[in-house]
Amino acid sequence: MERNYTEEMRFFDHDAYVKLAEKMKASSVPEAAEDLEALNDAMTSFREYVNRVDAGEQQIRLAAVRFEGEEYRDMVSQYDRRRHDQHEEAIINVRLVNRLAQLYGVSPLFTGNDQERLQVADFCLDVVIQIFHNRML
Repeated sequence: MERNYTEEMRFFDHDAYVKLAEKMKASSVPEAAEDLEALNDAMTSFREYVNRVDAGEQQIRLAAVRFEGEEYRDMVSQYDRRRHDQHEEAIINVRLVNRLAQLYGVSPLFTGNDQERLQVADFCLDVVIQIFHNRML
């Protein structure tokens, strides 16, 4: 997957993500455990979006070699529908994580405009890259 914006434009605030998880863990609010699970599910959906795009591009390349005409168009259409659905889920989850951040008094995790689909896509890629680079070994 390739970025839509320049490398300088980042849409994921990793520090805010870490702070949010820490605040949720330390919170005495009864819903904090559920909120932490919702955060985990949302973060998983961002990774799944990147995976969907990557897998779909691979499938299209192979389908172009294996199929023609209607069969090929059907394969591309299926990929596009699955990618679109996964992207819609990512947009919903971007809004969710930013609402959670606001509730816990943390800076937004998504720093872009949730109406800009390409910014959400780059955010998802940023999440995967930053989580990987900041993994706990």
